[in-house]
Amino acid sequence: MNETRTLAEFVAGLRYEDLPQAVIDQACRIVADTVRHSVLIAELITNLASLAGRRAEFIFCPLNIADCDGAPARVLARAIAD
Repeated sequence: MNETRTLAEFVAGLRYEDLPQAVIDQACRIVADTVRHSVLIAELITNLASLAGRRAEFIFCPLNIADCDGAPARVLARAIAD
């Protein structure tokens, strides 16, 4: 058996309750750091003329579409106060 298969079978058999607290804490820190420093790229967003020249907040709502390319999302935007 190769290493990849061995690791995959080990991970597939894990349960949250089996993980040491230190592993859970580190995983949470890594995910939070990744999300905090990630850059979202949104293409083909329309109807933003009313936001031109203004500060805006964007909300990315992921869409669960099977067999799609990329990470489709419904993008919402609104002006925010300066």
